[in-house]
Amino acid sequence: MDSLKGIKIARMKWVRNPDLGNAVFDFSSDDGRDGWKMRSGDLAEVFTRSKRSNFNPRTEYFIGTAEVGEGRFDDDRTGVVESPTFTLEKADYVLFVSGGNDLQSLYIAIVDAQTGEELARHTGKQDNALEPVQVDCSASIGTDVFIRIVDKATGGWGHINFGGMYEGPMKDPMKLFDD
Repeated sequence: MDSLKGIKIARMKWVRNPDLGNAVFDFSSDDGRDGWKMRSGDLAEVFTRSKRSNFNPRTEYFIGTAEVGEGRFDDDRTGVVESPTFTLEKADYVLFVSGGNDLQSLYIAIVDAQTGEELARHTGKQDNALEPVQVDCSASIGTDVFIRIVDKATGGWGHINFGGMYEGPMKDPMKLFDD
């Protein structure tokens, strides 16, 4: 309608979120959090249960490099956290990532445990809501790897959040949702 002056309305439909496979590390259990280590830095702790923002984690616990407890945060804290080593068994995985956007100083990496080579690196989008990032690991099936969480940034959005790694639903990211 001309009276809408350029506003257009599109037909939309509801889609369900894709079903993810098993968690690589079950952050809801002590065993799933066991073995994660702070390799350097001054982070308050490795895992948090913070509710100060719209993190929307899939489990009660997640890693948030700025979280200092009691609804407070400190973007001037830095550190490196690493997971225990595990073997990539699937072609696709989904990482839940949020926080500042700085691929050089704030990131989650999948690292080859033998060579130290990063197989994938992802950063946040200047938002605290944990977002799924699909990672193609098809060329690395059978490789022993670990997750490295790096926060070398300070100041506003100087933090990274990690909500876990899950077996991916399928290879084609365009098919994450039903038609």
